[in-house]
Amino acid sequence: MLPDLCRWQRTDKVDSTEIHRSFSIARIQSNINPYIFDPSLAEQCHCAAYPDKPNKIYTVNIYPNTSKGLFYINIPDYKGALILKISDPSGKLLERHHLIYSKLMSWRLVTGVYIIEIIFANNVTTKNNILLV
Repeated sequence: MLPDLCRWQRTDKVDSTEIHRSFSIARIQSNINPYIFDPSLAEQCHCAAYPDKPNKIYTVNIYPNTSKGLFYINIPDYKGALILKISDPSGKLLERHHLIYSKLMSWRLVTGVYIIEIIFANNVTTKNNILLV
């Protein structure tokens, strides 16, 4: 709920009608709404943990696909922590690896069909199918 309120606070700026209404309420209640008179207060107190920018989506190249067991994983423009999950076609997890990616990776598996899932540090996930013959 808080991320939604932060998004709303960023898109629906305080206008003159809201300021006048807040002044009227302040006379009755003997206090002011600090979020109206200092719009940056919500950002400082509650919204800094919820950035407005969407997560970056990375391109994952797995080749060759179809392979004879050895394949390569290339993620242009990415360096950092990731989780590599390898599953069978039914979704059963076969391998899970916590890695630091800095450049091209090579991987070897036995013949079969696999689902390669990569989870990046920003929690964006990508899935690819690969066939090894």
